[in-house]
Amino acid sequence: GGGGGGGGAQTGATVLYKVTGTNTSSSAVITYYSGSGETQATSVALPWSLTATGVAIPVLYAQNASGAADTTITCELDVSGQAPVVNTARGPYAVVTCS
Repeated sequence: GGGGGGGGAQTGATVLYKVTGTNTSSSAVITYYSGSGETQATSVALPWSLTATGVAIPVLYAQNASGAADTTITCELDVSGQAPVVNTARGPYAVVTCS
């Protein structure tokens, strides 16, 4: 039998990042860490999710791009083998962090 190929050994965890919001017509600014470092995505439609591999330090930031007062934004960070981290921020342009 052969071995599985790949782009080389990866260190770090496999992480599932999620961002949701009560105002789904709104967008968010999302910053997250993946195996290649920090990535920022702007004007992201919610809900959003991404699976990153080789993450040394899982961190997820999300800013509500809506100025409406009654909106919320929620981030979720799932590291394989660990309990999920979920946080919610409320209000216009609120920022939420999961780490």
